[in-house]
Amino acid sequence: VSWLNDKFKAGAVGDLGRLGEVYDIAEIDLLEEIKRRMAAIDWRQKQQQAIARFWEQQKFEVLPVALEDRERVIDMTITAPRNLTAPNGQLFVRAGQPVNPLDKMPFGLCLIGFDATEAAQVQLVHQSSCQDKKARVMYLATSMSRQDGWDGLKALETSLNSSVYLLTPDVRSRFQLQHVPSLVEQTGNRLVVRERKLPASAGERS
Repeated sequence: VSWLNDKFKAGAVGDLGRLGEVYDIAEIDLLEEIKRRMAAIDWRQKQQQAIARFWEQQKFEVLPVALEDRERVIDMTITAPRNLTAPNGQLFVRAGQPVNPLDKMPFGLCLIGFDATEAAQVQLVHQSSCQDKKARVMYLATSMSRQDGWDGLKALETSLNSSVYLLTPDVRSRFQLQHVPSLVEQTGNRLVVRERKLPASAGERS
């Protein structure tokens, strides 16, 4: 550096020549190394491994078996915490006003919760029916066979001729699910949770 400074002070311009040995860059090109490593990854295998691990790591919302037939009513009414207005400024709900969304819009669903690892519950689900025939049935499994994994889920969906979803904590809490098998559907402007006890013979087989 001092040699270079002396050259500049002396008024030297242009190619100042070379002082000392010149070496090739020893460090690898980081971007090229990233590209090389990315290209070497078997992404299809990674995807398959991730899918296979899903059932091993899945946390289920397990619920106890219903010991008796029981019905509970859920009032969906909420109290508006503040004034609610439309984009044009029109007030349509006042602060403190009770509002039941089922008065304005139908629920439209019939939720059926069950433990998919229990043959007796699966059988009962096959026999279950919703009072509102126009409601869309949604099956919610509280548990699935980890060993059967995706093949087991596919077989269950084929058997029910419908998609099957895993019960989530928010859905369990929102609809106050406590036992399975159970069914949730609208009656009037309320939701009714119907828990069903397994037949004695079915319970013994399961």
